[in-house]
This record gives sequence, C-alpha cells and structure tokens, in this order.
Amino acid sequence: MWPRALPLALLWAVHVARGIPSVYLVDDSFGNFLLVKGATLSEATFNVSSDSLCTCRAQCNAMIECKAASLVEDVCSLSFSGLKVSTFTEHENASLMMWNTTLDGSFWLGGDRRLYLTLSGMMRAGDAMAKCSGFPGFRLGVFSSLESMAVLKEFFDRDGSMVTVDLSPSDVWGDGVPYDQENSLFERDIIPGYNFAILNGNLTQGFRGTRVRLLCQADLASP
Repeated sequence: MWPRALPLALLWAVHVARGIPSVYLVDDSFGNFLLVKGATLSEATFNVSSDSLCTCRAQCNAMIECKAASLVEDVCSLSFSGLKVSTFTEHENASLMMWNTTLDGSFWLGGDRRLYLTLSGMMRAGDAMAKCSGFPGFRLGVFSSLESMAVLKEFFDRDGSMVTVDLSPSDVWGDGVPYDQENSLFERDIIPGYNFAILNGNLTQGFRGTRVRLLCQADLASP
C-alpha cells in the first residue's frame, strides 16, 4: 500500500539541502514512483532535452525498457539498466526518478512509514552497507523501533533468507540508537563474527563472506 502520494508539480519546487538527497513517493497520471531530489544517474543509456520533470517522466514512460530517469536543468537522462548495475551521483540541482518494481529489485513502503529497497538474489554481507549507500537517500537498515522490527520480521518470514542489518558489535544501531532487547522482536545471539544479521528469529553475528539478502532503508522526506 502506497502512502498519500504528493503531486509531481508540487515536488518540482521542493528545496534540496546540499549533499543530502531527499526521498519522496510521488503520484502523477502515470502512477506512483520514487523521486530523489539531489541525485542523478551517473550513466545513462541516452539523453534527451526536457523542459520539466513531468516531461522527463513522460519520456521515460513512453519507452518500455526505461528503468530510471534523472533531470538536470533541461537534460533528461534515461536508463535501461536495472537496479543492480545502475550508479548514481549526488547533485544539488538534480531530480532522480525510479519505478517501484524492476526485474532485479523493488521498492516498497513498510508499516513503519519507511521506504525499503530489496534486490533479487544474494550478496556478501561485507558488501551490503556500501551497496545500500550507493542508492541515494538509502542506507543499510536500522531497526531500533518495534515498528521497524516488525517490518524486518515480516520480510524475513516471507523471504526466509539471512538479512544483514546495521547493528555494531558494541550494540549500537546505525542511527546511533543503542540496541534495546525490550524494544526488539529478536533475541541477540553473540558469536564471533563481523556484522549482525537476522537468522531463525535471532540477531546473530555473521562473517563478511556470508551470503545474505540485501534490505536497504530510507526515511521519506516531508515537502
């Protein structure tokens, strides 16, 4: 279920803080999509001239293979690449649009009102943090509230694969909130290792080479 989405025309004028991409869910005549203000495609299949974000969106929508688009001034960059191989760059005056489902991944809204990104297949746990940071506005997931813990539990129960999370061996989540067993749906199981992940209902430490499911997280911005 998508949240109450913002009209595309409204987001066109939203101010972007320098160096901090802002993530929105937007609704227009073509349907809902992800908008990141302050980021652009690093590599595009090709560029076309566009007079507005709406026009750039429509130009991508007209092409079946178009997976993402970004606009910087009057240049609309279109990409046919999937989420796994796409690369992005922070840019103060740019707007990046990505569709919520592709062949190799998807975006979805959790019950904690945070946006989540997951890619198909498995990857090394040691690469997960850098991979999530490569998507502008996203990070490796932190689950310091019961609402976010419930999202993580739902994802694990549905997928059944180990999911890596941003919890340090010193019991601090990536957002600086200390780990609190009373605010957790998972037991904390300490074994020698590098990073924490969810496995069989426990927060357990695994090794960098452990194969895990990637679950990235972003906070939705306010207009």
